[in-house]
Amino acid sequence: MGLIMPDELKKMIPVLEENISLAKSVLEKDPNNKELQSLLKSQKEMLKEYKERIGVEE
Repeated sequence: MGLIMPDELKKMIPVLEENISLAKSVLEKDPNNKELQSLLKSQKEMLKEYKERIGVEE
C-alpha cells in the first residue's frame, strides 16, 4: 500500500465499518451473493490492516 498517513486511515475506518455493516445486512437477505461475500471479506481485511497500522485494538 502507498504512503497513507495515519490520520487518513483513521478517517477511512468508519467508512469501512459502515460498508461491512451494509454488506452483512444485504447478505442476510441474499446469502448466496458471492460477489458481496468477497467484498465483505476484503473490507474486513482492509479494516483489520488499517487498525493494525495505526495501532487501534479491535
